[in-house]
Amino acid sequence: MDEKRLIELTEEEQAALNPGMLEKARGGDALAIMAINSQVLSRRRDACHKGEKKDCDLVRKEESAAIVKQEKKRAAQTQKQKEIPMTPYEQMQVENFAQTGHLLAKNKSRIPNIVVQTKIFEVTKPGRRKFYQDWVDVETTRDGVQIQQKFAQLNQLDLTGWLLLLKYAGNDMIAAFSNYEFLKSLKKQGSSKDYQWLTLFLDRIGTTQFAVYKHSKNPDERERFRGPLAPISYERGDGLNAVQLYRPLAAFLGLDGWSYINIEERLALGKAEWAQAFHAYLSTQVCPEKGFWWKKSDLYSWWGSDYKEQRVFLKMFRSRILKPLTEIGFVKRVAEKDTALGLWW
Repeated sequence: MDEKRLIELTEEEQAALNPGMLEKARGGDALAIMAINSQVLSRRRDACHKGEKKDCDLVRKEESAAIVKQEKKRAAQTQKQKEIPMTPYEQMQVENFAQTGHLLAKNKSRIPNIVVQTKIFEVTKPGRRKFYQDWVDVETTRDGVQIQQKFAQLNQLDLTGWLLLLKYAGNDMIAAFSNYEFLKSLKKQGSSKDYQWLTLFLDRIGTTQFAVYKHSKNPDERERFRGPLAPISYERGDGLNAVQLYRPLAAFLGLDGWSYINIEERLALGKAEWAQAFHAYLSTQVCPEKGFWWKKSDLYSWWGSDYKEQRVFLKMFRSRILKPLTEIGFVKRVAEKDTALGLWW
């Protein structure tokens, strides 16, 4: 998407936009243009996903123009300098991220599967967010991958914000939005405390560092990415924002693929971080016809590190995870045996 060109708007779309922002965009304000383009294309993709042919045609027209321009720009850059080629993982996942953008329904966002195979976004207690001055290992269940982090610990509420940024981001990995629009999408009321949270959230994901290692017996095939999730954010006094997500890290986090997560369901869980974490995990899994079964000891080993007894953990698991997920209609059925627990969703 060309951030310097306001896309052609229908009369209906013009009437639904903020007049002040539209006036700035027509006057050549780059950030206002990005915000409107992002908002309108998101609405068109939603309508296209629901079968509106007119909107599908408009989306394809804009995407086609952007692809042509990007190819010309890439060819010109190649003539000037020799670029470091992307690794197979990075190339594959960047392409996958770009190609799935038009499939997003209004209530869906993308989530890299490895996010639920690790504890990048930890469950934290209010006021007890950790800060790591030096590199520390992040617990993971994925073989061949090591993750470390540094500085502010990110929690499940930060994950919700990052997923929303991914939803707003175009193929250029830039998320453009207004403060009000972003907070409204998060079901926040727009209080001064909410605006303060947004500023601190953007600071956290812009400064917290991750190092992702892909191990291999062949030294030439070993890879390491290091950086924050969103290194650059431009915040303006009138409430418009542009956040540059870190493409290589997002791509590498997608090394085990991407899944879709229902943002509306996640937001309905409020601040229940344990339930949010388990909802994200189940969203990356396909529920078997006979249910998804765990040994209670396996559940305890991964989710119950803060509990000394399995019995106490299981009591928490039923009240803080299963109960909220059942109340929002995500979990359809629960079955329990002496040593195992099964779920349907």
